Amino acid sequence: EMLVSGKKVQISFADFFGIPERYNAKGTKSYKNWKLRLNSNYQDDYYKNLSSDNPTALNMPEVLKIAVQARKDMNIMSHVYDMYGKKGLPVDDSEVANYRAELNKKVNPILEKLEHYENVLKEKE
Repeated sequence: EMLVSGKKVQISFADFFGIPERYNAKGTKSYKNWKLRLNSNYQDDYYKNLSSDNPTALNMPEVLKIAVQARKDMNIMSHVYDMYGKKGLPVDDSEVANYRAELNKKVNPILEKLEHYENVLKEKE
C-alpha cells in the first residue's frame, strides 16, 4: 500500500537486510543504541537470507512487483468506474477487456522482469 500511494518510502537498513537486533531502544540510555552495523560480508548475508526457507530480508523486486500489480488493478477498476459507475450502466466486458489488454502490453513486461529478479534473489546457493 505504501508503494502504491506514496512517492517516497524509507526502510531502515535493519529491516531491509532482515537483521533481528534492535537498532535503537527508544527512551533508554544504552551504549548499544545506534551502534548496529552491517558486517563486511553483508551482501552474502543478504542473499543467504533471501534464499533461506524463512527469509526476513526484503526482496525489493517482489515488493515492487506487488505494488505494480496493485496499481494495474486499481487502474482497471478506476477505468470501469469512470466509464460506467457514474452512469449506473451495465459494464461492457469487451471495453474492459480491451483496456486490460492495452494495460497488460505496457505493464506485464515490467512485472515479468521484476518476477525474474525476485526469483533470482530466492535461488538457493
